[in-house]
Amino acid sequence: MDVHPGVILRDGPAGPRAVIVGGPDVHEVIGAMRATRQAEPGISADELLLLVSENTGVDLDHIHVAIAYCADFPDEIDALVLEAEGAEQAMLRAI
Repeated sequence: MDVHPGVILRDGPAGPRAVIVGGPDVHEVIGAMRATRQAEPGISADELLLLVSENTGVDLDHIHVAIAYCADFPDEIDALVLEAEGAEQAMLRAI
């Protein structure tokens, strides 16, 4: 992960996934950013970053690491975000 310092790959039930060292999975950060953008379409990029940081507790440096990783591996992150969203919807239907 020389190209993406701050990211490691961790094995899981669905295979390896990108994780921010000392933080959450990359797809969780990107998913939070997308959800925030959808909820608040008029905010600036800087406001988006701050709002995601405040709401998730993920610091701005880690958010930037996630964005950089996602820029290089968008298909991987998109698939994980969609999977997580599907699991969340299934859970909400079960309640």
